[in-house]
Order: sequence, then C-alpha cells, then structure tokens
Amino acid sequence: MILDKNIFGRNIYFTDEERFILNPPLNKTTNQIRLDNKGLEEYNSGKGKLFEKIANPVPKFPKGFMVTDGISYNGVDKLIFVLGQ
Repeated sequence: MILDKNIFGRNIYFTDEERFILNPPLNKTTNQIRLDNKGLEEYNSGKGKLFEKIANPVPKFPKGFMVTDGISYNGVDKLIFVLGQ
C-alpha cells in the first residue's frame, strides 16, 4: 500500500496506547489463586492482606487510565492521558 500510494517517511505517523489498571486482579488470566497450608490458615482466620483481596469482589470494569503517544518524522508528540471511571 505504501509503495502503491507513493507514501514517504515524512507522511507517516505512528501511534500506540496502553491501558494501566490501578487494582489488577490476583491472576490476570483466570482471577484464581492457589493457597498452600499457611495461606489457607491465614485466609480461614480472616487475617492479612490475602483475605482482604479475596473478600472484596472484583469490579467488572476496574479503575485505570490509558496513555497514548505518537511519533513521526518531525519528532515525538506529547503524552495524552485518558482517565476512566
């Protein structure tokens, strides 16, 4: 396409974006965890950070933000931050 339309490097603008989640789930793939005996005792006693993470429901749409930027022959563009709910 670039050769067919006679596009040069000065006419190309590359962009990319990345989403950052503020409270990621325990396991990104399945949101499951495995406990050893010590971890299971901690969970059953209701103490510690592990219990707090498991006891709180995971929101369907976790809070986060997105960052996007672009680059061209003329240089790098300013970072754009998109805040989510």
